[in-house]
Amino acid sequence: MNHLGRMRVGLSLLAFVAAAACGSKGKSGTDAGVDAGVACSGACPAGQYQSAPCTATADRICSACTSIKNCNAETCTSDSNQTCTACGTGYYLSNGICAACSGGCPAGQYQTAACGATADRACAACTAIANCTAETCTTTSDQSCSACGTGYFASKGSCAACSSGACPSGQYESTACGPTADRVCSSCPVIPNCTAETCTNGSDQTCTACGTGYYLASGACVACSGACPAGQYQTAACSAANDRACSACAAITACATESCTTGSDETCSACQTGYYLSGGACVACSGACPAGQFQSAACGATADRACSACTAIGNCTAETCTTASDQTCGTCSGGYYVSGGACSACTAVIHCTAETCTTGSDQTCTACSSPYSACSGACVDEQTDVANCGGCGLACPAGLGTATCASGLCAPAQIASSANNLGAFHSLTVDPSGGTVYWTDEVNHILHAYVVATATDSVLASFGANIRPLHMATDGTYVYISDENGGALEKILIAAPNTLTTVSGGNGGEGQGVAVDGQNLYWCSVPGGNGTPTVSQRPIAGSNTPVTTLFTGAANSNFPYDLALDSPTAATTVFWLDGAANTVNAAPVGVANGNVVLVTGLPSSGASGAIASDGTRIYWATSSPGSGSDWILNIYSAAIPAPLAAIPANAITKLYSTTTGTGSVFSMIVGGGNLYWSERSVSNSSVSRMPVTGGTPTVLGTGLGTVNAVRLGTGPTSGFLFWTEGSNGNADGLYEALK
Repeated sequence: MNHLGRMRVGLSLLAFVAAAACGSKGKSGTDAGVDAGVACSGACPAGQYQSAPCTATADRICSACTSIKNCNAETCTSDSNQTCTACGTGYYLSNGICAACSGGCPAGQYQTAACGATADRACAACTAIANCTAETCTTTSDQSCSACGTGYFASKGSCAACSSGACPSGQYESTACGPTADRVCSSCPVIPNCTAETCTNGSDQTCTACGTGYYLASGACVACSGACPAGQYQTAACSAANDRACSACAAITACATESCTTGSDETCSACQTGYYLSGGACVACSGACPAGQFQSAACGATADRACSACTAIGNCTAETCTTASDQTCGTCSGGYYVSGGACSACTAVIHCTAETCTTGSDQTCTACSSPYSACSGACVDEQTDVANCGGCGLACPAGLGTATCASGLCAPAQIASSANNLGAFHSLTVDPSGGTVYWTDEVNHILHAYVVATATDSVLASFGANIRPLHMATDGTYVYISDENGGALEKILIAAPNTLTTVSGGNGGEGQGVAVDGQNLYWCSVPGGNGTPTVSQRPIAGSNTPVTTLFTGAANSNFPYDLALDSPTAATTVFWLDGAANTVNAAPVGVANGNVVLVTGLPSSGASGAIASDGTRIYWATSSPGSGSDWILNIYSAAIPAPLAAIPANAITKLYSTTTGTGSVFSMIVGGGNLYWSERSVSNSSVSRMPVTGGTPTVLGTGLGTVNAVRLGTGPTSGFLFWTEGSNGNADGLYEALK
C-alpha cells in the first residue's frame, strides 16, 4: 500500500471514532455515517481497491493491489485483477507488465528511438562495410569497422586487403596479417659482411651472398685468405663460395725458402741448415774435414766448407789440427808411438818385423821373421818354446821334471810316480769337478789321489795282494774299481780313505770296463772257467739296490770290455766291445737283456780295442797283430741308430787305418771335437789325437811305457789329457799333456 492509501485509511478511522462518540441517529445506507455525523471516505486511492464498503459502523476498507514488478502506477478492483498504467525508469508498459528496456543496440546497429512509456528502444543496421566482421555506427552514415575477415585488416574504419607475397629480401614475417592489422616484416639479424640473407624468424638467418673479400661458408661470411704462404702458389682465386686455393711448390730437397707461381717454376732462395745453394739446388755441406785437415772456411749460404791439410808430422798416420799451425798426432805408423803430439820410434824387439808401442818401454811385436811367431808381444819359436809350444799360450807342463817342447809338441810330463817300477798296468779316472785325478798301481794294489791345484799325490786306498785294480770310474763321492784278480766290483768312499765296499762279488774271472753317470753304475764281468759273462747296471744310491743285467753272454764264449755311455750325466744307452764275438754291442739303460748287436766282423785273431761316444755317434778302434811287432789299427765311426739296430756297412765311416808302427789299442776317449787313444806296447807305447771327422793323427807322446788308459780333464783341467804308464824304467806313474 502506497503513502496516499495509508492516509485515506487513517482519515476513515478518525471519522469512525468520532461517529461512535456522538452516537448514531439510527439511519442506514450510504448516508448512515452522515446521519451519524461521520462521512464515509471517498473512493480507494490509486493502487488500492475497496475490500469492504462503508457501514453504519465502519468506513470502507481499501487494500493494496497485488504488486506488479517495476510498476509505478497500477489499478485493481480485487486482489487479482491489477493493471499497471505506468512503469519505472528503464522499463516500458507491455501487455500490462513492465518489460525492461533492452541494452544498447547490438554490434553493427544504431538506436533509432529511445525506450518510452509503452515501447522499447528501436535499432537499425549500420550501413554495410565490405569484408568487415566487427562494425559500429550511431547513424546511417557514421559506420566504422574494427575487425575484418580473413585476408583483410581494419584500417581507418574500413577493411584493407592484407599485403601479399613474401617479405622483402632480408626480412621475415614477424607478425601475420590479422583482423585489425596488416602483417609485419622485420629485418633478419645482421650477418657481418653479408650482402644477401634470408630468414624465417629472428634466429635462423642464412647468408646467400657475401661482400667483396669474403666467401660464403656454412651460412657465414669468412674473410678470404691473404696471399699464398711462402712455398705455395694460388691455384684458384677467392670466390663467392670458396676461399682462394694454394698448392705447394714442387719440393726442392733441403730448401728452406722456396717460391713459385705454378707447379713447375719453383725457385729456391735459401737452403736448410747443413746445405748450401748451388745452381738453384741445395747441396749437403760436406762432413767434418777428413783426418789430417782443418776447416778453413765454414759451409755458408752459397758455398761448401773448405778444408786445408794440416802441416805434416813425420810417421804420423792420424793427425788433427784446427789451424795450419796447431797440428797434433793421434796415431803413429808401426814402430812409432805418440809423444808430445809427434811420433817417436819404439824400442826394437829382436826378430820383430812389425811392432807397436804407446811409450818408449811397452813395445809389442805383432809380426816376426821366420821361424818366429808373435806371442804376447814377443817373438818366440813355437817349435821349441815351452811357454808357447805349437801355439801362443800353450805352455808345456813340467810335472816332476823339466818342461820340453820339440817340433811344436810338448813332451808329456810325469806328475806323479808309483812306489816302485814293477811293470804295473795303471788305470785312472778324473773327478767330475776336474780337481782330482785318481789312478792305480795294479801290481802294488794301490789307489792314488792326485790333487791338481796343489800338485800333491796321496794314497787313497791300499788293497792288499788279493785285489788288482784294472778299470775305474768316479762320481765324486766314490771311486769304483773293477778287480782283475777275481772279477769283483769295489767302491772306495773318497771322504774316508781305505773304506772299501764290495758292489758286486767276484766270479773268479776279470773285472773289465766300468762307467758311472749321475744315476747308475755300469760294469762288465768276464768270469773264469765256464762262467757266464755279463754287462750290468745298478743305481749308485744305496748298497743293496737291485742289479739289472743288460747283457748275458754264452758261457766261456763272450768277452765284454771297455764300456762307453752316450751321456756322462744321464745315459740312455750303454755301448761295449765283445772281444770274443768280435762285435760292437749296445743296450738301453734299464732294459734287462736288451743287448743289440750294432756291428759284426771285427778282427778276431788276438783282437783288442776301445769304444767311445759323444751322444750322437759312437767311435771304436780295433787292433790285431800284423807283421813283425806292428799291429793293424783301424778307427771307425757311425751315428747311433734310433731305435737301436744293426748298423749297415755303408753307414760306417773308417776314420783312420795303419799297419805299421803301432801297438794294440787299449783306451779311447772323445771330447772337444777330437778322439784320443792309447797304443800299448811294453816299451814304445804312444798317445795320439785326431779330429772326430778323421785325418792324420797327432802323436802327443811316444816312446812311453805301457799306457793303460787316457782321460780328459774337466773344469780347471779341461785343457789337459791324463794317462798312466808302466814298465818303463823309472818313469812309471801319472802323466799329463796338453790336449
